[in-house]
Amino acid sequence: MQRNTPNNETITVEYGFIDSPKDDVEQIEKNYKNYVEAVIRALADYKGFKYTPPLGSYYYTVKKENSLRSIANKYGMTVNELMTINNIKSTTLKIG
Repeated sequence: MQRNTPNNETITVEYGFIDSPKDDVEQIEKNYKNYVEAVIRALADYKGFKYTPPLGSYYYTVKKENSLRSIANKYGMTVNELMTINNIKSTTLKIG
């Protein structure tokens, strides 16, 4: 649905189709928080605003190949921001 609003930019966000098979519905039900966060992040990026996810909004399991820098890049922040938000004192990561 599009709304005609003068002097405002219209942005379309598509999650799935009402006539799609059941998998679209299940994906939305299971991932709606991630989708909403992705839309907010994309809008901030599109408009040139710095985006910082809300505290506690993401849980990430550290994998063998991860570094603080790779995780920070994934979430659009600096290593210092990642460390501050997560109260990390050391740059050494523990897998899992």
